[in-house]
Amino acid sequence: MIVPAKAVPGSRLRSRSGVDPIFRLDGIPEAPAVGLNPLSALLCPDCGKALCADQSLREQPFPDFTVLQCCRAWPVVAGIPVFNGDPRLVDLISAGRHRQALLMAIRPSIVSEIRSYRLSRLVIAFRKSLWEKRAARVLDASPRYSDVLGLYFDRSRTWVRDYSYFKFTTPKHLAALSIASTFPDGPVLDLGCGAGHITRYLATRNPAVGLDSIFWLLYLAKTFVAPTASFVCCDADKPLPFASASFGSAMSNNAFHFLHDQQSAWNEILRVCSGPVALVSLRHQGIQNNVDNQALTIDGYRALAAGSRSSCCITGDQAIVDRYLQRLGPDLTRDGDALETEPLVTLIVTDDAESHGRFDRWPHIGSGINPLYRPEGSGYRLTWPSAEYPSDNPGFTYLKEYVDANPEDNFVLVDLPDRY
Repeated sequence: MIVPAKAVPGSRLRSRSGVDPIFRLDGIPEAPAVGLNPLSALLCPDCGKALCADQSLREQPFPDFTVLQCCRAWPVVAGIPVFNGDPRLVDLISAGRHRQALLMAIRPSIVSEIRSYRLSRLVIAFRKSLWEKRAARVLDASPRYSDVLGLYFDRSRTWVRDYSYFKFTTPKHLAALSIASTFPDGPVLDLGCGAGHITRYLATRNPAVGLDSIFWLLYLAKTFVAPTASFVCCDADKPLPFASASFGSAMSNNAFHFLHDQQSAWNEILRVCSGPVALVSLRHQGIQNNVDNQALTIDGYRALAAGSRSSCCITGDQAIVDRYLQRLGPDLTRDGDALETEPLVTLIVTDDAESHGRFDRWPHIGSGINPLYRPEGSGYRLTWPSAEYPSDNPGFTYLKEYVDANPEDNFVLVDLPDRY
């Protein structure tokens, strides 16, 4: 059951939606007041009992700050149930200290290299305090996605920030959009969703739930990138907190190969999903790379998926992107060629394999200007964020240096979120 957070004497006025006014961003769509809550199938990770047994809770989105009670208490922060967070979040929410709960939840892991234990604890506490003060200033200033993203990456890690920001026309993103466009009607699970770039597209077509183990990425997803989707913070390679067959389809984009217990994770995906499952942009052992992961061989992925559905297809990401650039959906009727030489592959299991035809409308299209382009003259100029970015993210051959016509067809106009 849900236990509303208690008010405390002298606390600031709350908005009608239950969110501290300082954290309500203008222009963010409100969740529908009536309708099935995509998280109504949530189970307690410890005992497996339903957390939304009451029918009224099943029809309403969760309050932004509350506590889910079962055999133990689980915090909901900014509308996101947290099953792997600091236990102190429950106490903060119960005491009405929602601002502090949010700052604690979005704080990154802060460690110290100082060896003295006592001094190390002092330094870590000081760094946490400094970070929370900086984060509070950013959140108070009606921030954009990029402003909050800047809290997590200094100049030594700009390549990671660039990866998290310039995603809307990368080959990996186009491959994921192509696969996502094939999913049937019904709830969709996005496992390892990160900041929700693919979840955003999924939520335009189906009720979508994004799952990730890192809360601050989910906060970015829920607040800026995919506000109409639902999100859950938990570990993806542990038993998933959902009832069996809760989802009609599921996908994991550039994430599954990072999981340590992939067999258990796969079994759980099949348990909670009754339809097609796609693992997009998988690394594999045939291609060496310097990214720490748990990639399997191509045959290892085949063995993992054996017998899952009536059809199993493994194809190279490049083949999916090549078809996408021709306005064609993916061909799921056969395996790709020379998979061992493909940098990234995609695995799909389904009971309805087909070669998908022409898009009526490209999934990436929207009204926002691709962040990789800048207005210049009567058109738009491609501007890389760094000299290394094209080599770190190969495959951008379809982006033109200068576009002065057909901006939709040339990847200038994309589905960019507001306040990005």
